[in-house]
Amino acid sequence: MIAVLPVLSAAAGLAARGAAAALGRLWFEPWPYGLRRLARRRTAVRAERWEAADRAYRAELEGAGARPSAATGARIDLLAARRNAVALGPPAHPTWTGDRLDAVHSRVWGWYRLDVVFSWPRLWLVLNEAEQNALRVARAELDAAVTLAGWGVLTVLPALWWWPSLLLAAGVFALGLRRTRAAVDTLAHLTEAAYDLRAATLARELGFDVPEGRLSPETGAEVTAHLRKHV
Repeated sequence: MIAVLPVLSAAAGLAARGAAAALGRLWFEPWPYGLRRLARRRTAVRAERWEAADRAYRAELEGAGARPSAATGARIDLLAARRNAVALGPPAHPTWTGDRLDAVHSRVWGWYRLDVVFSWPRLWLVLNEAEQNALRVARAELDAAVTLAGWGVLTVLPALWWWPSLLLAAGVFALGLRRTRAAVDTLAHLTEAAYDLRAATLARELGFDVPEGRLSPETGAEVTAHLRKHV
């Protein structure tokens, strides 16, 4: 019996990682073919919520005038926060996590005209050790959070014999989901910060004449063309 315990433990660990991989597919990637219709419906619902929140924010902003009062400014900030809680831009994914990660691509492109897919591996090489370690820690926290949610899914199985385990499963899954959202937000902020701090450095390392300060969109577009190599 003692010899069997390590095997069972390893099997449970593999099952939890498998559940985590499935959750990662749903949270971060396009949904599989059989779920595409549901994904479109969820995305449409989220888009409607975002648009309603954005209209409320813009109406308050336009009505505030050039010098809004402190109370009006606080109201504007609250409405912006409510909109951004749905997504930082018009939702294109069925999940908040998918949109939050995708926002890094759109925001970096909007500010610097850098293609994240092609520029990120090169940008990583110009980051210092502390910056790389911060990103590694954020990614490890995200992996751990998704795995915890995977354990929550796996804990549903004992409910076939003992229904109170559903409460434990729900609690573990909810905690994993909450940590996943926090970890995604942290990783997205750190990735975007890497571009804010090192995009100009990347351009200089590639041989572009870039002054100190923020990388301009014009130079960023040239860097992107260089990195894409006509792909």
